[in-house]
Amino acid sequence: GPPGPAAPGEVGHARAVPTVLKPCDAEAGGPLFVDPVSAAFFATSNYDNVIAMLRLGGEITIDQVAESGRALCGKPWAEVMRENAEWDAEDLATYCFGGAYVYQVLARGYGFPSSVPVAVGKSLYNGQKVKFSWTMGLILYELLYPRPPEAPSSLPLFLGCFVSSTAFLLAALVFAHCRRTTPGSYRRVLRTAAEAAAAA
Repeated sequence: GPPGPAAPGEVGHARAVPTVLKPCDAEAGGPLFVDPVSAAFFATSNYDNVIAMLRLGGEITIDQVAESGRALCGKPWAEVMRENAEWDAEDLATYCFGGAYVYQVLARGYGFPSSVPVAVGKSLYNGQKVKFSWTMGLILYELLYPRPPEAPSSLPLFLGCFVSSTAFLLAALVFAHCRRTTPGSYRRVLRTAAEAAAAA
């Protein structure tokens, strides 16, 4: 079953969010059809922001997200602030949770194997720079990989991506609101992250 409840803002909460609902049974007409990932995955929007904060970029693996997230969450708040002076402190306070959440959504929510490369960005280059978003990704996917008439539509995938992105944004906003950027609250988050990592 799903993991037990965790207080909002804890790394354990990021682990629990993608799996609070029972997995959909595609054979029983579950609401979300996800094609198997066989090549690469392109992450955009807030995934790109979190990956940039974790000092990753280009093509990465899911395991690198986990490792960088652990490294960020394991640092003292003063060091994190010093190393990331260009980031807004309120935004910065959400990236420990964000790194754990992105990993959990990709690894446990979507079931991506750690070997699948994840390309990250907000634009593509094809002779010129083209801004990219998850909605454009759906359109490109539909154009590049047409489905036979009997195959399920990817509209549920579109809705799933929308819900996932919205949930991520709401979780980050709630985390930022509930955990003000103070060294004391950051230490509590770090302690919780360390306990969750030790339990894993």
